[in-house]
Amino acid sequence: MAQAGLWDVDGQGLTKIDDPTLAGALMDKVNKFNVQLFIKATAMTAAFAILPKDLAVPITLCSAVCVALYYAEGKIPKSL
Repeated sequence: MAQAGLWDVDGQGLTKIDDPTLAGALMDKVNKFNVQLFIKATAMTAAFAILPKDLAVPITLCSAVCVALYYAEGKIPKSL
């Protein structure tokens, strides 16, 4: 959306950004975010690719359980 100079401010659908300075700033912010995300993903992938399988699998499973518990916080009733 930002690449095309569009945004959805009020939930009524995409509209063109009238101010070219704002459109450029938004596009720069999105591009910077995309580069940072690529660098983080590449670093994490490289770290797991370097580790031996016997070490990477338990770390991945433990991480998955921790993430699941984090997102389940407040969604599981205390009394069953």
